[in-house]
Amino acid sequence: MVELTVEQKQKVSEWAEAGATLNDLQSRLKAEFGLTMTYMEARLLAMELEVRLKDKTVKAAPVAEAAAVAPVKAEEEMDEAFDGPGPESFPLAEDEEEEVPGVATFAMAKDELVVPGALVSGTVTFSDGMEAKWFLDQTGRLSLKAGHTGYQPPQVDVPKFQQELEKILVKMGMY
Repeated sequence: MVELTVEQKQKVSEWAEAGATLNDLQSRLKAEFGLTMTYMEARLLAMELEVRLKDKTVKAAPVAEAAAVAPVKAEEEMDEAFDGPGPESFPLAEDEEEEVPGVATFAMAKDELVVPGALVSGTVTFSDGMEAKWFLDQTGRLSLKAGHTGYQPPQVDVPKFQQELEKILVKMGMY
């Protein structure tokens, strides 16, 4: 690993306070000091210096799309819908909590007992009513196993699934 001087470490801390991302740190270290670091080395450096990097921003859904989105099922309904220990529910935004008649719901939960070979696993019910198991393995691959082969979730559910997965990973300290 590349060793930095006290002055260089101070610069890295200043960049992080100014809102730099990890990629920004890598680029600036190379441009200003001629130091090439891998992503992991830069991440370890940030941890060593105890700096807080700029978080990735999640784009908000347009208001029209948010109005068309159905709410997440109540936790009691989730417990009844899935077998096994009660999953931890991650609801969508508060303004989406009212039931919309005639519209199926999107629900996602993390398993308390993780599927063997996975870092995290859970269940999801897409807005078309299809239930599926999902898991993220140690190499970062995401798998989705639905009730029938070749199933593709509705396009409107993909961003919701990604946002909920990110929330789960952040809560677990993995993101």
